[in-house]
Amino acid sequence: MYLHETTNPVWGQTNHPDDMRRGPGGSSGGDAALVAAGVVPLAVGNDLAGSVRQPAHACGIPAFLPASSQLGNAGGFNTLPNFDLIGSRAGFLARSVADLELAATAFGVLPAASTSAALPKRIALWPEAGLLPPAASVRRGVAEAAAILRSAGHQVDDVDDRLAAEAAWLLFALLSADGGADIRELFASDQPMPTVGRLLRIAGLPRAARPPLAALLGLLGNSTEAAALRATGPRSATGWEALLDQHQHFLEQVEQLRSKYDAVLCPVSSLPALRHGTAARLVAAAAPCLLANLADLSAGVVPVTRVAATEEQTRSWSPDRVLRAAAATERHSAGLPIGVQIVGLAKGPAAERVVLDLLATIERGSDFSRLARR
Repeated sequence: MYLHETTNPVWGQTNHPDDMRRGPGGSSGGDAALVAAGVVPLAVGNDLAGSVRQPAHACGIPAFLPASSQLGNAGGFNTLPNFDLIGSRAGFLARSVADLELAATAFGVLPAASTSAALPKRIALWPEAGLLPPAASVRRGVAEAAAILRSAGHQVDDVDDRLAAEAAWLLFALLSADGGADIRELFASDQPMPTVGRLLRIAGLPRAARPPLAALLGLLGNSTEAAALRATGPRSATGWEALLDQHQHFLEQVEQLRSKYDAVLCPVSSLPALRHGTAARLVAAAAPCLLANLADLSAGVVPVTRVAATEEQTRSWSPDRVLRAAAATERHSAGLPIGVQIVGLAKGPAAERVVLDLLATIERGSDFSRLARR
């Protein structure tokens, strides 16, 4: 539940349907793998920080995450017992956008059809929208989706995407503000898996220890992990109030964006499907998903392309361990699917209709279904 991979001591490891060396994303990776493999036509997952959208991107299927007012948490409980600022939301994974629409209609998510659905939409284009530079395949996928939407008559503007990085760091800060106490409470006397245990140890580091450790990591070239140490960890009551103020300011910035655009087009992840056991180090790859969670916006994913052989090794060597792990992820990734994300900015239930309409437009215009798999 706490990583973008699907493995646990009860059921073991879930493999990607196209590559046994990789996982299907997570935490709803089992759902995505079964849908992608043709075992089931529809799955329902939940998403606190990308857990529906990350697996859809990794496995090459569409996904749809309505706003919390539409489906709620679908019965999910105890994800973070004392945390109610950001809730886990239910979403769908399916083989096509049309099937997502069927599910959304059956559950009463979509509003009645209106003539406004056919009007051109104003779309903010965020080519990166994250904390890590995206893979060449991800960047190309977003560019191809933007071209499809422009060809369909929509206005697509390249917009400053720093708000996405701000959202990611703020969400990580909020989720770790108790030092991992909520998660430790759920484990009780049980031991977490090593990868989750590592994240819990980092979350529990006292604030006083973080600046010197971050400075040391920075000197060693690990700038991504240094930034994460500074942004996360236990907060005093005063520190928590400061985070709430940041959250309110963030929401005001989102409202400014909503006054100008109907949707955002951006990556789902900075990388294609991750190798087994690397999700803890590559948590930052999921940053493009986090704005929708932090602002309770509807969002969806649709596959648009596959990694080309020429896109497997495009990063320069870096002393940063996270960037080296990203480069290793891209090696031998040719043929893996790449999805793009639409985040709805329209007011009210119309946002769900906008998201699904734009996903359907991209799906119709892409070559994904004709591209060779691994």
